Order: sequence, then structure tokens, then C-alpha cells
Amino acid sequence: MRRLFVILLLAIFPVVLLSQQERIYTHHSDIVVDTTGVIRVSEKIRIYANGDLFKRGITRALPTTRKDVDGNNIKIDYAILEVNKDGEKESYFTEREGGDLVIYVGNKNKMLSPGYYDYEIIYESAGQIGFFEDYDELGWNVNGASDRQVDRVSCEVHLPHNATIISHRCYTGAFGSTDDSNCTSDSDSDNVFSASASNLQPNEMMTVYVGFEKGIVHQPVVKETALSRFLSWLDKMGLCLINLIFIVPLYFYYITTWRKHGKDLPQPIAIPQFTPPNDMSPASVGMIHDETFDFSLISTSIINLAVKGFLRIEEVERKGVFTFGAKDYNLVKLKDAESNLPSEEAIVLNQLFAESNEITLGSKYNSSVQTMMLSYQSDLQLEHKKTLKEGQNLKFKILPWFVLILYLILLIYFGTKVSPELFLTFASFSITTYVAVTLLLALIAFIRKRKQKYLNSISISLAIIVGVMGVFYNAPNHLLTETALAIFIGALLVIIGHLLYLYLIVRPGKTLLQQQADIEGLKMYISMAEEKQIQYFNPPKVTPEVFEKLLPYAIALKTEKVWGDKFENTLLQSMQSADSYVPIWYYGTAMRPRSFTNNLQKSLTSNIQQSATSPKSSGGNNWGSGSFGGGSVGGGGGGGSTGGW
Repeated sequence: MRRLFVILLLAIFPVVLLSQQERIYTHHSDIVVDTTGVIRVSEKIRIYANGDLFKRGITRALPTTRKDVDGNNIKIDYAILEVNKDGEKESYFTEREGGDLVIYVGNKNKMLSPGYYDYEIIYESAGQIGFFEDYDELGWNVNGASDRQVDRVSCEVHLPHNATIISHRCYTGAFGSTDDSNCTSDSDSDNVFSASASNLQPNEMMTVYVGFEKGIVHQPVVKETALSRFLSWLDKMGLCLINLIFIVPLYFYYITTWRKHGKDLPQPIAIPQFTPPNDMSPASVGMIHDETFDFSLISTSIINLAVKGFLRIEEVERKGVFTFGAKDYNLVKLKDAESNLPSEEAIVLNQLFAESNEITLGSKYNSSVQTMMLSYQSDLQLEHKKTLKEGQNLKFKILPWFVLILYLILLIYFGTKVSPELFLTFASFSITTYVAVTLLLALIAFIRKRKQKYLNSISISLAIIVGVMGVFYNAPNHLLTETALAIFIGALLVIIGHLLYLYLIVRPGKTLLQQQADIEGLKMYISMAEEKQIQYFNPPKVTPEVFEKLLPYAIALKTEKVWGDKFENTLLQSMQSADSYVPIWYYGTAMRPRSFTNNLQKSLTSNIQQSATSPKSSGGNNWGSGSFGGGSVGGGGGGGSTGGW
């Protein structure tokens, strides 16, 4: 029977052991204060590990700063003297993480077996003594925060032999707690103080304060500089108050300047027009309509030159094994540029045919095409710069940019006091959101065949919002300190407010609005499939001459397919087959008008970009657009956290 009992005990014991909950059983600190101000701390930590939190060993995070009675930051130094496990030396390494020095105890290649472990960390630290007018004091957060329950926390403070303790206090609970009911403290002699507490829940700590007469510990002489005084002032103010100082006046500036200078002017009424407004060129129409330059406008100018008889476009089958039906285009110059030709079209004609009356646009690089594209862009942007820049209100953007840069510097400074875990969480959410939103907007723009305005601003705004929400939802509560909350909320308000203001303060000028209304009138005629809706305005009959004249404008306005459909519907009424339409300025495969307009523009634009791309390029081309008697838990020095890895 006894043998059976032993067998059952041996069988059940491992199961019980494995199912036991991980916890910190004891955390005891022996603290010896030297007259130089250096303290020697021996922390003895007993844990039970089963591979959940404590996989390889424990971590001990020690804060590298503490606040004095005035709220100033005091820099803390540490020297790790010895690390033991179960009475023998143990491997460890340290890392700087945020505002902590983190000690990783254990071997990264060796996992702990389930069971009890006794760790001892011995270190020295300077800067932990508080110096006051009538007394000096050691404030010490014994165990720091932990995700696990701590059965017992205790400490013993040894002051120099000639010191006399004149005050001592002990508190337990979460950060900021002043509860002294669960803490037992005593001073057995003039210079020795002890305290203990039991059953501390996760993230609860024990903090002790020991006051003694002045002159025992030598007070270091600190030389103040303008920078140190300024940084101390920042720490004393705190980021929450600084946020109010920044954000409230900034938003007042936003609202007042927008109401006075950013509200849009009344939009002129668009009336259907059957001819280009003010004899504007197709490229000018496209640029004014979209308010930005696009290299695809060059194809509209080439087609317009062909329609007007300055050149001929010849379709040529591209030679090669893997061409898959691709085409090259020969451009043949028919006559020289005239004085009344739009300047950008004159650039196309003169620079493309500078050496010969014939040029091929295809897969081979041609320096003349590259030179023409740069000159074309510069000329068109210069021509419409005044109109497009009118109402940009650039002078009102200077102050917001200055404030944003200054605020970001403050965030970097205060960010060193926040756990890196929060920033990693923010980055994971925000980067994922940014990529997803950018791809989605790009897809929508591709389907609509229109560039998505403010794509980056929309993606960044949504990324920041989701990133902040992810931090607040996923981060452990003990990491969401007052400074951490101020960083993420402040960044959210400042950055998104900045992006929104940059959009709202722009007010298109009267000239731009009127030109866009006139262009919209032409677009109404070109893109309206049912002509019955504008019969009142007596639109002209869509003849081949009218079709070809407005074709470059339809391409510039991204309505070439609708324009081709309209012409084809008219042509079918007078011809047996629309396939018979071939313009005199184009030599190539006969196509239906709706296919011809769309295919020619896409192929021509692609060939122009290929011809302008140097074979030396290696990463694509860039032809894109666009205390005494007081205190609380967490005060003084020590603290940090205790965890596992």
C-alpha cells in the first residue's frame, strides 16, 4: 500500500508542479548608503517559473532618471556588480530601453525548467539621495511594477554609522498610492530601517522613505547650465501642460486665419461649351483642371499637333521576340512651328525634330525625348504658376510648420521617458494602416482613372488615428503614464490638425475658379453621353472634324472613351461600319473610334516615357506626378519593473 501511495505521489507531483501559477514569491532588498551618496543594493528575488513569463530568466528594469521635490529630472547611474541564480553566478546582459536600464538575467539559448529559482542582483547607484533644507532622504521603490503577484516584499536600509533616522514612511499599491495600511516598517536602531508588505497584486509596489539629518551624506555640487535649467523646466511643466500651451493657441490661429483667408470663393456656374475656352491648349486645359502637372499631357500635345497638320503619327510593329504585339510610333514632321502655336507644343515640335524630320518613340532611349520632357514640364508649369499659386496662402503656413518642428523635438525629448513597447505598438498599427489605405486609394484612383488628391495626407491621418487607438487598446495600463498619454494625444491633435489646416487654408483664386468653370463646361459637352440633356444649347453635330479637334481635350480631361463613343454613335448613322474611320494624320491599324482614342493615348504616353528613360537607370524612372511626512508609491528612486523573458 505504501509503495502504491509513493507511485501515485510521484505521478501526481509533476502535474501539480507544472500547473502551479507563475509568481514572484519574495522580493527583498538590502540597501547600504555610503557617505559619498552612492548606495549599494542587493536584490534577492524568488520566483516560480513554468515557461509562461519566466522562460529563460528574469528582467529587472531600473529607471535612469528620478524626479526631485521640485519635479526636476535627476540623472541616475548604475554599476552592475554581481548577478547570481541559486547561489551561483548567472549570465546577464543589459539594454537601454526608453528611460530604463534593463538587466536580462539568464541565457538566451537555455530555457528554464519548471520550478523555484532564487536570483540575486547586486548593483551600485549614485544620485538616489534627496537633499532638502532641513534633512536628507532616501526614497526607494523596492520592487517596481510586475505583471505577476508578489507574495512578500521587504527591504532593509543601512545608513552610515553616525546617521540618525528622524523620519520613515512606507506605502503600497499602484503608482501614486498613499496607502500605508498594508506596510509594516520599523527602525531598530539609529541607522537601520526595515519594512515589509504581503500579497501585492500585479503592478502594485512598495515604496519607503527614510529621512536623516543633514551633513551625513555629501551633497554633490551640480553646475547648472542654460540647457539644464531649460530641461528641468520642461520636466517640471510636464507634457500635458505644454500640450495646452501649444495646441490651444495653435488651433485658435488655425480657425481665425481660415475664416478670414481660407474660405473658398463662390464657385462660378459652369455652362456647356462646344469650343476650348479662351483658345487654351489641351495641355493647359488638363493642367488647370487637375491643378497639377502630368507627363501624360505630352501625348495630348503630340495628337493636337497631328490634328493641326504639323506632324504625322505612324504606327510600327515593334521588332523582337518578346514584344507581344507592342507598337512603336514614328513621328514625321510635316511643317515648322508657327508663331501662334502654344509654347509647349512648339517645344515638342522643335526639340523632337532638332536633328531630323522623323523620330521613333519606342523601347529605345532617345536623349531628345528626355530633354523635350523636361523643357515641356518647365514651360507649362511656369505658364500657369501664377494662376495655380493664387490663393495658396503660403505665408500663413510658415508658423504652423515652425510649431510642428518644435513640437516634434519636444516629443522626441519626452519620448525617452516612455516605454519603447508603446512606440512599437504604434508603429505596427500605423504602418499597416498607412500601407493598406495607400493601396486602397491608389486602386480607387486607378479604377476611376483619376489621381487621388491628398493621398499621403489621408493615409498619414488615418494611420496616426489607428496607431493611437492601437496603443490605448493593447498597451498594459502601467505603461500608459501621464507622459505617454500626452505624447500620443498631443501628436494626434498637432499632426492631423496641421495636415487639415494645410488643406483648408488653400483658397483657389478667381482666375483659377473661372477657368475651371469654363473647362467644366467643355467637359460637360464632351462627356455627356445623352445629348438630349444639352440640346437646348444647340450643340454642333459631331463630325470627324469636330471629333478630331476636341480629341486632345477629351484625352486631357480623361473622357476620351466617352468622346469616342459619342462620335462612333454619330458615325454609325451615316456609315455601314465605324471601322472604316482612319484619320489622315494617323497611319496604322483601322480601329473603331472608341478603341482608337483610348489605345492611342495609352500607347503613346507609354512610348514617350520609355524613350525618355536612360538604360543606365537602375531602379525605375522618376517620371511621376505629382516628502517629509509625505510621499507616495513610485516616488524617489528605484522602481522600474520586474519581469521575465
